[in-house]
Amino acid sequence: MRLVLLPGLDGTGLLFRRLVASLPESLKPIVVRYPGTCSTYSDLLPTVLSSFPAGERYVLVAESFSGPLAIRAAGGAPDGLAGVVLAASFARQPLPDLMALFCRHFPPRLLFELPWSFQAAALVGLRESLG
Repeated sequence: MRLVLLPGLDGTGLLFRRLVASLPESLKPIVVRYPGTCSTYSDLLPTVLSSFPAGERYVLVAESFSGPLAIRAAGGAPDGLAGVVLAASFARQPLPDLMALFCRHFPPRLLFELPWSFQAAALVGLRESLG
């Protein structure tokens, strides 16, 4: 069985390091990395689909930002997909307009340099935290 691990907003998959190190040998992980530029879910979907192992069963694990990508990918019923796990994620982006604006002008990693109140508003939709 394979695990296809989709990263959060940073797009690197680095947060999966400890998980990957602790997995039994029977679970062979594929850690997906997104391009360095901020893209739409539609732009990232081919990267996700191309990471699926041909001829093998796998579970798709999506962390945070990647939840909607996992749902879209699974909706096509790809061969070998045994399940989907959403970890600290969501089915649709909480503030799509705000995130789209941010991504057009700044690299995604910059979000983590901003005050926590802005991060919360951008990532989980806590509009009152911006006030």
